Amino acid sequence: MPKVLCSLFAAAVALAPAAALAQYLVPEPPVAVVPAPLAVVPGGPLTEADAAMIALMHGMAVVEDVDVRMWDGNYEVDGTDITGEGIVMRIDPHTGQVLAIDD
Repeated sequence: MPKVLCSLFAAAVALAPAAALAQYLVPEPPVAVVPAPLAVVPGGPLTEADAAMIALMHGMAVVEDVDVRMWDGNYEVDGTDITGEGIVMRIDPHTGQVLAIDD
């Protein structure tokens, strides 16, 4: 019986550092979060593809058509939102600003 106790004690002493290391918490290194820019405005007037991307960034799920309005030169982007309802956005071709959103 003393040999069994001796071997149990030796096993406990040998495994104690492993059990202590398993409970050791290592702090994670800090992570720097850099916010991404929302939009990059090109130097010249926007293209129809740029107007479609701006509409997608402002809640349009599917872009169906992009037209230039003859009377003011703004882009009119037709499409649907995430619920499937029709939506029309008017976008300034020089600044990329969304001028109106019509449901």
